[in-house]
Amino acid sequence: MGLDASKDINPNAARGYILEKFTRHKGGVNCMIMEPEKYLMATGGEDKSIVLWRINTTPTQSKATLKGHTDYVSCLSFHDKYVLSGSADCTIRKWCLTTHECLFVFEGHTNRINKVLCAGDFMFSSSVDHTARAWTMVTQKYEAMDAVSLQKFEGHGKAVYPLVFIPDDESLLDGKIIHRNDIFITGSSDKTIRIWSFKSGKALHVLKGHKGTVNALVVDPEGKMLFSGGGDGIICCWNIATGELIRKMMGHESAVLSLIAHNKMLYSCSTDKTARAWIMDFGECIKVYRDHTHSVTCINYLDGYVFTGCADTYSRMFKAKTGECKRVFKGHTKAIVHIEPVYDKVYTVSVDGTLRVWDTTGILEDDPNEDINIEVQST
Repeated sequence: MGLDASKDINPNAARGYILEKFTRHKGGVNCMIMEPEKYLMATGGEDKSIVLWRINTTPTQSKATLKGHTDYVSCLSFHDKYVLSGSADCTIRKWCLTTHECLFVFEGHTNRINKVLCAGDFMFSSSVDHTARAWTMVTQKYEAMDAVSLQKFEGHGKAVYPLVFIPDDESLLDGKIIHRNDIFITGSSDKTIRIWSFKSGKALHVLKGHKGTVNALVVDPEGKMLFSGGGDGIICCWNIATGELIRKMMGHESAVLSLIAHNKMLYSCSTDKTARAWIMDFGECIKVYRDHTHSVTCINYLDGYVFTGCADTYSRMFKAKTGECKRVFKGHTKAIVHIEPVYDKVYTVSVDGTLRVWDTTGILEDDPNEDINIEVQST
């Protein structure tokens, strides 16, 4: 497919930050995922569709629209030559990136899919139905679901949200072979985290320390420490092997919505209108990213900069070390739900139904044009 007709390109991009605006989705955009090689991107929306984008080109191209879900798309994940989509229709679909055909429909959950995670030839999913599941990605079109469903993790009392998988040996990942020390971790709105044996499906540890929904989970580079962000505004650090609570990291004044890790640093965003940087080993908050006027809904990091999306409709670019806001991207009309920086651009999607592409070049310590924001005029 060629260029998207439902798009505006700013003829004065050099004077501002907005480069492109797309309106391919007919309704709010719920999720966005970037392929590891950063050639492709996918977005999923309230219109039940997935749009594939080619982002290693200028201008950005819409490659295909994938349709088949019977309710809104809630989450996405790339895996090799496929994209996986989870939906409120209780299914996960496996799509071919070459033919755009739906190759398999994973069925078993009884409520909305919240997250899909791929690792090697394994796929993990979480759902509002209080369970998480493990699947093999090695599928045939008409294969029996029993042959594809590897494990069902039951024990949480409410909806399951974030997922983490820690393989015993990444070099041995195979969609049919589960190793004894493979670890799977889930967070839930029942305020607990569960560390599971992938092989047995049994909970090894139930971690209790939050007083609100567990919204986010990440691990340190060694896979020894787990960090959890909760609706109580607390970030907890846990010993994965023992389930011991190492420390509570205080600073946010309300719910932590997302966590990301980069090297030995942890970055968080919250409904308290701030994002923060923490040293993993000590739990110390070393920087607070301010200037937001509403909940900070998403966060990302690239090349020394922290990028945030906010319910105030703006996305922002901060110098990670200094906390200085270097650029404000204005144009969305509703809350931003995801932000992805890549190359010299940043991509944002919003409840307003648009995908927008912004220019991140020309950042200087004393940029005289730092307060200039020119919006694309729709035709």
